[in-house]
Amino acid sequence: MTENSAFGTEIRIKDAMPSVLENLGNTVDNFTKLTERYFKWNNNDACELIYMGQIKDSDLPIKITQWFCFSESRLFTATYTSLASNTIYTDPALKILKSIHFRKSF
Repeated sequence: MTENSAFGTEIRIKDAMPSVLENLGNTVDNFTKLTERYFKWNNNDACELIYMGQIKDSDLPIKITQWFCFSESRLFTATYTSLASNTIYTDPALKILKSIHFRKSF
């Protein structure tokens, strides 16, 4: 979680995604975006990125699912990583992501 008063007001999640994608392209070898979709997560605009590649200096192919959203001036990121060939935990991981609820600050 990262906090910035501009998150969700001046900066929308859709506006932030090009720089996220550029960053991923620089940090993940053979970066291949599979999915970029926008949805509501806890009534906040959110983005799901699914991509494949290798972590720098590794030859293990991985698949990563990340959810991003701004809530109360905070950037929340949730990540599920697996070997690209392993799909056995994809459904449980998505159930966990969907179960995450943000509490309001008081």
